[in-house]
Amino acid sequence: VGLERAIFGDESFRGKIRYTVEDAGLVNMKSTASTELLAEQGSSQYSVISPGLVYDTRGDGFLPNKGQRSSLDLEYASGELGSEKEFYGLNLKSAWYFKGLGEGHVLEFLSQAKSYDNLESGQSVPYLYRPYLGGSRSLRAYPYREVGPRGSAGDYIGGNTMMHATLEYSVPTPFKIVRLATFYDVGVVNSDSYEFSTSDYNDDYGFGIRFNIPMLGPIRL
Repeated sequence: VGLERAIFGDESFRGKIRYTVEDAGLVNMKSTASTELLAEQGSSQYSVISPGLVYDTRGDGFLPNKGQRSSLDLEYASGELGSEKEFYGLNLKSAWYFKGLGEGHVLEFLSQAKSYDNLESGQSVPYLYRPYLGGSRSLRAYPYREVGPRGSAGDYIGGNTMMHATLEYSVPTPFKIVRLATFYDVGVVNSDSYEFSTSDYNDDYGFGIRFNIPMLGPIRL
């Protein structure tokens, strides 16, 4: 459940707050899994409050060609809220949009930095909440969650700090509902909280097709 509204008398500035309660965990695990994951076997109750701020100057439309959207979000889970695991995380995102070289061309630059830490000594950030990369919304050439530190058996176990950036250029086609795009992604996942080293980065590049189907909306391939 969440609420969001304009603040400072300006629709570009928005404050928001979200509350999540869930019972989640890792079950039916193979005995050959990494010890770091086996240690988390079972489910836990999470009670998380998430305040945030947004500054958005993009205007309307699913594909803006000007302006930006920047946000800062905090996730906080503690025993006082009823959470069995205690941790917090900070997530900073910024997306910028520019007109390209031709009519209907759009240049997008997206960046993100996220770091989590535990609130109680001896605990670790739960696997399901650790930052990760890989998949269609981050490093698109890599499988989902398969970028970053590995455990004792080679499983990808996530990290406490993630940084990611994407540069994408898209152009229209003679078919109004179809656009073509080329992109470059780069990012890193580090084990420790607030570890912003880029020495172990991964990157990729590729091409995509963007559909804007009436009554259905945008689809990215």
